[in-house]
Amino acid sequence: MFDAAHQQNCTATIIAPRYILTAKHCVAESGTYTFRIGSLDQTAGGTTATADAITKYPGVADLAIAHLSTSVSATYSPLGRTGDVAVRQTAQVYGWGATSQCGSEINCQSRLLKVADVRVNSITCRDYTGGIAVCANRGTGITAGGDSGGPMFASGRQVGVASTSDRSNNTAYTNITQDRSWISQVAGV
Repeated sequence: MFDAAHQQNCTATIIAPRYILTAKHCVAESGTYTFRIGSLDQTAGGTTATADAITKYPGVADLAIAHLSTSVSATYSPLGRTGDVAVRQTAQVYGWGATSQCGSEINCQSRLLKVADVRVNSITCRDYTGGIAVCANRGTGITAGGDSGGPMFASGRQVGVASTSDRSNNTAYTNITQDRSWISQVAGV
């Protein structure tokens, strides 16, 4: 996900031909957002599409849905339902976030999509904005800056949207199984 200045600022998932799911804290009330869809390299390949509208979750959950100006044919993220994620389960997290401590570097985001296993320790903790979240501990990696808005998968379905992390051992993903009715209302999925 790129802002108007073409700076990669968050990760997101395509959930339908014209809808992208991301974190509320990744988007402003106005602005231009472009998404690269269908590539593991954030700088090349796939298709790019621009959002023509952003809908933020009306409550405290750290969720937003971008409506694309054109339809995109892709593999859409299958969304989870209650029961798809449980405490002590291993889940996978994806993103283009930082892969090391950045120090004074301006942009240390990963060019290639990364994946890590994490261990779920709660399905009722809190996300960055106070919504219900899936929290997890480091496994083979952990969420970092730039991963916000990216997916957590468990049981083969997306169960969370990256919200916050201590970039060391703990991460919180907004629990989308709790907000499926809102996602369906906005995006029809």
